[in-house]
Parts: sequence; structure tokens; C-alpha cells
Amino acid sequence: MSALTIKELEAIKQRAEKATEGPWKTTPLHQRGRPEPSGYLVTLPDAVSVDYPLLCKTNAEFIAASRTDVPALVAEVERLKKEVAEYKNTLVRIANVAGIYDPSQLIALAENGEETYADVLVRHIEQLHTK
Repeated sequence: MSALTIKELEAIKQRAEKATEGPWKTTPLHQRGRPEPSGYLVTLPDAVSVDYPLLCKTNAEFIAASRTDVPALVAEVERLKKEVAEYKNTLVRIANVAGIYDPSQLIALAENGEETYADVLVRHIEQLHTK
């Protein structure tokens, strides 16, 4: 699957922002004489008034789009995780070529969240050039 465009991400974000805040729940519907549910309702948080229409247009649009939005978002996360892993591997290879100490230390420095992998690598390469 190709990367989600900014326009596609914005459309998903808008649907989520317009829908009633969650968490939402499923509530089984039972018919008389049947132990198993005959269907389910989506129920909204307790804080929402009982008079609030369960399937107002924005909630209905959100539910309807979720069947394609969720797989698209999962695919995008998987694509980005793969891209980050490739990025890390490239930085480790560069670190090895540049003669920087243990590349796993380079990754550990970046994973503390204060700097990006590239920032850590560039800083260490700069230090090598000033020696």
C-alpha cells in the first residue's frame, strides 16, 4: 500500500474530530426467547445525553469510514516502522564506515528522545573531524 497523502490523513482526522468522543461501547440487542444477541448497538459515553442521536451524521460517517480508515492507518504505521528500521540500519552502517564507536550506543543515545538518530550521528562525525 502506498503512503497516505496529507489530504487522506486530514480527512480521517476530520472524521475523528467530528465524531462524539469515546470510548464507545457495543451493547447487545436481545429478542425475547433468544439467548444470543440478534444484533448490537453502538453506545456513546455516559456523559453524552440520552437525547443525543446515536447515529448522527458525523458518527455514522465515522463508523462507515472506519472499515477503510483503520486498515489504511495500520498500513501507514507499518510502512513508517519499516522506514524507521531502514533509517536506523543506514545510520549504523554510516557509523561503522565513519569509525564511530559501537553503533548500538548511537541508537541508545537517540532512543532517549532528546535527539534524532541523524542528530546523534552528525554530532559524532563532527567530533571526529575536529580531532
